[in-house]
Amino acid sequence: RSNQFNYSGDAISVNKGVINLTFGKGTQWVGRADDFKDADSEDWRQAHKGEFGDVVSDLLSSGQINVSMSEGAYWNVTGQSWVSKLDGQGTIDLRGSDTGGYALHIGEVTGSNTFLVNLDKDNKAQSDMIYVYNGSGADEQNVVISNRDEVLSSMEVGDRVRFATVANASGGFVSEGMDTEVKGDGVKTFGKSTQIRDAGVKNVNFKVVYEPYHSDQSSEADNLGYNGGEEFNDVKPGNDYVEAIYSEGENPYNVYIERAEDIADVTDPDDPSQNVTDAGRTIIDMSRANYANAVQMDTLNKRQGEMRYSQGREDGLWVRIRHDDIGKKSSFRLDNTMIEVGVDSRYVKDNGEFHTGVALDYMNGDTDYHHISGSGDLDRYGAWMYLTWLGNEGDYSDLVLKFGHLESDFKIWAPTTGERIRGDYDNDVFLVSYEQGKKFQNEEKWFIEPQAQLQYAYVTSDEYQTSQGTEVRLDGIHSLIGRVGLRIGKDVTRDNPLTFYARGDVMHEFMGDQDIKAKDNTGAMRIRYDNDDTWYSAGAGMTYVRDENTVMYFEAEKVFGASNTSSYIISGGARFLFN
Repeated sequence: RSNQFNYSGDAISVNKGVINLTFGKGTQWVGRADDFKDADSEDWRQAHKGEFGDVVSDLLSSGQINVSMSEGAYWNVTGQSWVSKLDGQGTIDLRGSDTGGYALHIGEVTGSNTFLVNLDKDNKAQSDMIYVYNGSGADEQNVVISNRDEVLSSMEVGDRVRFATVANASGGFVSEGMDTEVKGDGVKTFGKSTQIRDAGVKNVNFKVVYEPYHSDQSSEADNLGYNGGEEFNDVKPGNDYVEAIYSEGENPYNVYIERAEDIADVTDPDDPSQNVTDAGRTIIDMSRANYANAVQMDTLNKRQGEMRYSQGREDGLWVRIRHDDIGKKSSFRLDNTMIEVGVDSRYVKDNGEFHTGVALDYMNGDTDYHHISGSGDLDRYGAWMYLTWLGNEGDYSDLVLKFGHLESDFKIWAPTTGERIRGDYDNDVFLVSYEQGKKFQNEEKWFIEPQAQLQYAYVTSDEYQTSQGTEVRLDGIHSLIGRVGLRIGKDVTRDNPLTFYARGDVMHEFMGDQDIKAKDNTGAMRIRYDNDDTWYSAGAGMTYVRDENTVMYFEAEKVFGASNTSSYIISGGARFLFN
């Protein structure tokens, strides 16, 4: 007896001997148990006399093996086992690697235990079985289906597989949060329901179905499969044994799991009844984050500062850094940093000047998914072309053509199994933006500048498969975002000119329909996000002419509305002028 140890070996008790095993948190036991429950019968002892070998030299009667397991204790059952009493909150693993299916016999079960089982609807001899003589004192128990992929692929709605036979059924064997009704009071040794969790995009519900032992319509072949044939063997008790021991209880039942009918397709991941897993939510949120990164709106001021400070130079090189920290309520947070390098050429006309240029950018970002253990990564590579007009009357226009290639991936850990789940895909964005405004300025150089901008983007579709085998289809997205804004500030004329300003913008997505489809053995999702929303920004910036060759600029803004939370954008750069 010990509260915490690692033990490998069998527990055998005969001739009224008593073994009390108490396993503390973190304890592991690898082995089988046998209290020789049936040895009190002289007929049984004589019938099985030749089977004991050196294990028991003088068998006169049964013994007792009482097992108490704390939460976090683990028993790896290595062969058919009998215990007199099982109590506590431990984990009992019946998934023996050397055989298709083990049987565990429990005289009395109490506490709230967890059983790990492999089940097989098509080859019932391969299914693990739990036999309970007295379940009337049990609290809620938990059964965990380990071979979830095989079960999900082989079982349609309404299919069932037996996992237990109980001579006196009562108590509970149920997964938290489930409310499937069970007909009949006092028939709940294995509770009402269970789930296969985190095997795909949905948690799959299974009803626990109780069939009265004597009216169960299972075929003889099924009974032979579940019980291991007609006769007793090393891993299963056989039909004759089950009939003799468990059919004569006060309330005998065979217990099955049955795949329950679920909602055909997930349409609302925030509806708890639709049982979306963390992997399903991540598929959705990664796609939404991909959209947000693809249609990211830029402005002339962010890109190159106050363009009119060209110092009479015809050509230039510019570089800038932009950092976005964007949070979406109950969904994700983006933490992106972009670096961009461009070249600019100036062409002076009678009524203003043109600027043409090309640029390359690279953005790296992390995505933190709310309430999920894991994260995502993004890489975006972009190429820009722009044509900017600066009129002598304060008017300006800016046309941008852009191509971007995005690489997105996620890595999360399933909360119930610890499985690492991965997914990744690539797609492209084609974008055109047109911005126009006019600067109205008084004699003191204070100005007000209304602005308007329209941006169209097409984000290409893609298909990918997660490490769990979930097939995901992301449809292409057409985005049309409009912006109206106002910039108010002052130009300071001196040896090193300076402009500072405050700004505010209203943005609206007119299109943006986003369709996300995913399917696997657990079910399917068909999610549509309209994205037609309105959001706002407020910020401030400045441009500073450091010398005749260098212009520096900076802008910071806060974004709010449209589920944005604690969102801000910071950008800054420098233009280097020559010729």
